[in-house]
Amino acid sequence: MELYKYSNPNQLAKGLCEKVEGQLSASIKKHNRAVLVLSGGHTPSLYLPTLFSSQLTWEKIHLTFSDERWVPPQHIDSNEGLIKKHLPKIISKKINITSLWEDEKKPSLVINNISKRLSLLPSPYDVGILGMGVDGHFASLFPGMGDTKNNSPHCLCTFDIDKKPRISLSPKSLLSIKYIHLCIIGEEKLNTCKRAMMAGDIDSMPIRLLLKNKANERLAVHYSI
Repeated sequence: MELYKYSNPNQLAKGLCEKVEGQLSASIKKHNRAVLVLSGGHTPSLYLPTLFSSQLTWEKIHLTFSDERWVPPQHIDSNEGLIKKHLPKIISKKINITSLWEDEKKPSLVINNISKRLSLLPSPYDVGILGMGVDGHFASLFPGMGDTKNNSPHCLCTFDIDKKPRISLSPKSLLSIKYIHLCIIGEEKLNTCKRAMMAGDIDSMPIRLLLKNKANERLAVHYSI
């Protein structure tokens, strides 16, 4: 695990994006493509403008999402919608996007379709930028739900603490990402991360999947108070 401390969120965005751009460029050079996984929440709004200003070969990048609330992309709570909002038009016409959403009442009705779409992406995915909640959840793997033990190869249906349906990349898929970046902003989340690094049950703090697993050899934690 690599730890990167920044003086403020703007510096975090700059440092994070420099590393991500280099990793995506290296994958494109080696494989002629790259797969990028992005998360939702508040933090992406800080780094997405910097990321999407990068001079990458965007038409060779496949973009998908760590998880999704079960709402259409036009909804204010949609992770896909948030990220598309920051996409410059010139990039949105080039980049290949694999959505986790389908227009059905419940994700369980279309989970096989979404899993099939994800299976068509080159794997393991190249770069993932993930966040973490103050309760220790990441993607849509929440404490006490038992989803950390799910063995699905691509994705699974989950529920948040308010019992609202979501879909998430599976633990297997998330842990296999070649370069994993975890962004933590604020003292409260930093304290959560410190607690998660201590001994304890993974299901009570799913972020331990990243912090206390072999995947931490490929994990970079970027944090700023």
